Amino acid sequence: MRLLTHNGLTSPLPPHSTPLKILPTTLSLSPPTRSPNSPDDSTFVRSLLQNSRVDYFAVVKALEDIRPCLSQISCEHLSLPPELPEGEVGEEVVGSLVTLLLQIRVMEGELLDEVTGRRFDVKGGIANMMLLEDEVGEGATPK
Repeated sequence: MRLLTHNGLTSPLPPHSTPLKILPTTLSLSPPTRSPNSPDDSTFVRSLLQNSRVDYFAVVKALEDIRPCLSQISCEHLSLPPELPEGEVGEEVVGSLVTLLLQIRVMEGELLDEVTGRRFDVKGGIANMMLLEDEVGEGATPK
């Protein structure tokens, strides 16, 4: 699961909290795939930021969640400022965001809804957000 995907996830249980805490056990690092006519990664990330398509606070939180496993992929150096800088975002921050959002993948672990305590498995890079039968009912219908 790419962290860009995680950035858009909410818990399927009310109150649909976000961001979900990442409890990783295995990470992978791979270059993103692009078609020849697509913008480069830096341009794409800048566009996400300019159009408010990324919850920056959630990205900073995700980085802290995965920090214990960053040594698996030799990315211990990654850092982000606690708040997105005003105006033009520097190359160092954009580079870190490219790595975090597009290249790092949570392959194994869990996502934790800190409000309800519910954990969702991540296996093979895919988050299983399916609710159990007893979790579905009035007021618990996922979006």
